[in-house]
Amino acid sequence: MNKETAELREAVRVMSDFYHRENELYQNVARKIGLSDSAFAILYDLHEKDGLTQKQLAVGNCLSKQTINSSVKRLEENGRVRIETHGRTSRIWLTDAGHQLAKERIEPVVQAECAALDHLPPKERHYLLNSYRAYLEALAAALDEL
Repeated sequence: MNKETAELREAVRVMSDFYHRENELYQNVARKIGLSDSAFAILYDLHEKDGLTQKQLAVGNCLSKQTINSSVKRLEENGRVRIETHGRTSRIWLTDAGHQLAKERIEPVVQAECAALDHLPPKERHYLLNSYRAYLEALAAALDEL
């Protein structure tokens, strides 16, 4: 393995470590605020954009449709979400109780994320986002070729 390949492999390992650390942070906060990982993910996404489908929730959170379905049913039983079906499409919406729960437990997480990004000067923040977007586009193209 040449030096450049070794450096790239090390960069991939470091990015993987970042990904795992980020997941660990969200798992820990979900437990801390009394939610399962999947309930946290669903409430977070619906707090940001209400009316998503179970498929959108599953794909966006790398969770199985079965996991999302089970969590959505529990949230529905607890009065946190409602499901509206039109034809073959079902969308999940926060109820008033769900909005309140998201305001109390999810919004502080969003504020913490904003505060963390605010630690970066605007130029670095812009560079980080653009670099990560470019990396994901290149990765998607490379994986499509497999």
